[in-house]
Amino acid sequence: MLSCTVLNNVLEVCPEACATIVENNGLDRLGLKLLNNDLTESIISSLEKISHEYSNVILQSGVLEMLMNVIDFLIVQSQVSILRIVARIFKAFSDKDNDLETKILPVLPKVKEVLLNSDKTEEVAIEIYLNLTKRIYKLYENNRDLMETKINQVALHNETVPFLVGLAEKALNAQDSRTHQNTLH
Repeated sequence: MLSCTVLNNVLEVCPEACATIVENNGLDRLGLKLLNNDLTESIISSLEKISHEYSNVILQSGVLEMLMNVIDFLIVQSQVSILRIVARIFKAFSDKDNDLETKILPVLPKVKEVLLNSDKTEEVAIEIYLNLTKRIYKLYENNRDLMETKINQVALHNETVPFLVGLAEKALNAQDSRTHQNTLH
């Protein structure tokens, strides 16, 4: 437990240390420790720091799937941290190994489930799907047919459009409610 706290402090003060962790297969070790309930939240905090520069390595290492396996058992703050990691991964994945089909699409149902079950995730939800759509566009901008196919895969796989419309309505209603309350005071 102390070592995870020290690791978080080191990553906070010296973000360059992320490279050392990645280069020495530290992501695999951190991923395996996710199952230790005493360390989970601290490890997620470390992974969130690492994801700023190495989100694609998190995807390739299999840690994303491990995060999705524990996400249901965590407090909302840790769930949001995982969703921020997901957003960064979706912004940077390469798809050189067919990552969209093999690593991204399989986690979308779990991401959607977590987003639906919390009212603290609207902002990160929109970021997740915008990042994913922008990344697909960048990867396939020279092949419009393939780009449309990939975007349709995401949308159909996760019923994304109705889901995002629902999130947007929920966010707007919450914003209208706050505005109304402020005008009353």
